[in-house]
Amino acid sequence: MPEEDKLKYTQDQVNKMLAQKDKESYEKGRNEALDSFKDKTIFTSDELTAKRNEWLKKGEERAAMSAEEKAKAAFKDQQDSLAAEKQKVAEDRQSMASERAVYSAQSELSKLGLDTNLASFVADVDSDKQSEKIKALQDAFTKSNDEATKKALEGKENPQSGDNSQGGAPKDKKVEDMTLAEQMAYYNEHPDELN
Repeated sequence: MPEEDKLKYTQDQVNKMLAQKDKESYEKGRNEALDSFKDKTIFTSDELTAKRNEWLKKGEERAAMSAEEKAKAAFKDQQDSLAAEKQKVAEDRQSMASERAVYSAQSELSKLGLDTNLASFVADVDSDKQSEKIKALQDAFTKSNDEATKKALEGKENPQSGDNSQGGAPKDKKVEDMTLAEQMAYYNEHPDELN
């Protein structure tokens, strides 16, 4: 093809074509972003108008840029987008680690016979810290139960001291016919009957 047949454009014409193409692609992206925001988030019309104006201003600024400035701006936008995506991934990972920690704490509390509703209070992504918290909870629970038992037994007759009554089951009931609570009370009063 001879040189004369090729189309020739001035730098100004090329810049205008690039600016027009950039503006069109920006408008398309803006419209898609607006649609995406409408689906995911509830914005007031003032907020949407502000976002639209912000994006239009950015598009106009880009249209006035040279090719090198546009490339730099596009690169910066990609970096910002990548940084935002990395932040989202990090947040998702942290959320998943927290959920796993709560599940692990529920499992451990269940094995120890403690209330699993307390899992969110003892859950920790650091398993050593979580174990320490569960141990502290278990110790506090045991201490509380011991104190409550001690308080409930204060002033009661010591069942091992006996009352010098005749041994054996009550005359009107066999031990086998008693409820478990009655059997325990009976054997506490008559430990020699266990053998």
